[in-house]
Amino acid sequence: MSAGSAASAMPSRGTTGPETGQIQVKTISPNLLDELARSAAPRAAALTPANAAKSVEPKLALDEKAFRWLHNEDAMATGKLAEGIRLFAIDGKKLDDLVAKAIAG
Repeated sequence: MSAGSAASAMPSRGTTGPETGQIQVKTISPNLLDELARSAAPRAAALTPANAAKSVEPKLALDEKAFRWLHNEDAMATGKLAEGIRLFAIDGKKLDDLVAKAIAG
């Protein structure tokens, strides 16, 4: 996904959000980001070392081989990684073209 485009609506793997009562998404839409920026409501940090220490999820000790196996088993992870790489390359080409145009005058 390139900068400035709408956020993906692909859900996280099997997680539900108590705040929304529905599946959490991995990205946040620009409209929601604007709404949050205008809001004065308090927002507590959720991803902290203290909260991680309280987690009941088992810690994974992965070497590269195990990580690659688990990653390849997750179709969404491999698809989103490939999509990100493709879009990064497209944006890189756009940047190259802009720089070349600026240099040419």
